[in-house]
Amino acid sequence: MVPVNLIHAVNSSDLERKPFYGQTTTFAFMGITTAQLNAGRYLILPTHMLRLKVLNVFLRVNTAAVDLVTTVNLSTDEATPVDIASWAQANLTSGAKFDTQVSTTVLGAGFAVALQQGAGILLKKVGTAATNAFTIDVILTLTAQ
Repeated sequence: MVPVNLIHAVNSSDLERKPFYGQTTTFAFMGITTAQLNAGRYLILPTHMLRLKVLNVFLRVNTAAVDLVTTVNLSTDEATPVDIASWAQANLTSGAKFDTQVSTTVLGAGFAVALQQGAGILLKKVGTAATNAFTIDVILTLTAQ
């Protein structure tokens, strides 16, 4: 069963909730825009009191390549952010797909470990703001502790 406060954190982010199985839950975030990436798009808001553990992440670039950024990072929103995964701009071409098994996904210290209690999770750019009109889809599989 998914804790109510996690469902609230996801629903508050205007997300499409996917089915869950036991203690593992999968959420899909479709059509993250250039502007949302540049601003930092929350996938899980910091409105819960759980310790989340990201078990898998899938990222797909749609419609155009991601330009100008140094990397795209999946990170926590803590004062000192902890990277969960990152992707170099050169690999973020139109139609590119990544999961945790490919060498072009760099797994950070926050992958597969319990994150700080209540930490939000966001997708953000590092470096210069992107300008191409792309969208990104992200699927997160996580568990709450």
